[in-house]
This record gives sequence, C-alpha cells and structure tokens, in this order.
Amino acid sequence: MYMNVFLHDAEKKGKAEGKTEAEKQAIKNMLQRFSPEEIIELGYDKNLVMEIVENNK
Repeated sequence: MYMNVFLHDAEKKGKAEGKTEAEKQAIKNMLQRFSPEEIIELGYDKNLVMEIVENNK
C-alpha cells in the first residue's frame, strides 16, 4: 500500500515538473514575439515570466 502511495506521489511530481518545463519553453518562445506584459495578460504566471526574462538577459 505504501509503495502505491509513493509511486502515485512521484508520478504527480514528475507530471508537474514536466508541465512546468513545457510552460517555461512556451514562454521563452513567446518572448521572441511578445512583451512580458502581453504574455502575463494571456494568463501565464507573472513570477515565472519575470524569472525567465531575468535569466535570459
């Protein structure tokens, strides 16, 4: 039983990390055409967008 809970939690964490990486890549791609403000208006997390902008300077 404990192993099933552990595996389920690990799977959820892996999916969340994959989603975050995909979201980061999408933001990086959008920054080639749009301003950070426009991307945030689309519903992306402001902190994540600004983190990516700062890391790409």
